[in-house]
Amino acid sequence: MYLAPVGLVVYNRIEHTKRVIEALKKNTLASDTDLYIFSDAPSKKRR
Repeated sequence: MYLAPVGLVVYNRIEHTKRVIEALKKNTLASDTDLYIFSDAPSKKRR
């Protein structure tokens, strides 16, 4: 069976990220699923 990869975009919300990853780990097919984490940030400092 082909499993689609999971993409997770994160930005400055470490507690939410931890909760999402813990929930994903509980999935029965988690060990067979590729997880890609993208950490985003602003391109310039705001004034």
